[in-house]
Amino acid sequence: MRTQADPTFPAPRPSLQTILLPMRHSLLILASIVALTTVHAAAPTGTDARARELIQTLHLQLLPGESGYLGLIGQSAQTIPIDGHQLAVQSQVYYMLTRDRPVNYLHWLATSSLKAAQ
Repeated sequence: MRTQADPTFPAPRPSLQTILLPMRHSLLILASIVALTTVHAAAPTGTDARARELIQTLHLQLLPGESGYLGLIGQSAQTIPIDGHQLAVQSQVYYMLTRDRPVNYLHWLATSSLKAAQ
């Protein structure tokens, strides 16, 4: 017969409470993060419909090669030649990111485009 003093005797299994008690703070933090993520991940009602309404009302067009929607509000009558094209010195635009196009890609302005600013 084996006894607890016998090295081949199986060690007693720790209880679930013994395992979870030291982890209670970590589990509480994890549960809080999951709860907050769930709350903030829920989209407000009508967001997509409002985006479509603004795209139509403001005559926004998908910006090719980038992301988001662009609409020209106005531009100056004064123009300058850049690379053989007459471009407005100044313009105003609407630019909108949406849930289906949420990223604004960074890009460089061509050196020739900067000549007008110099």
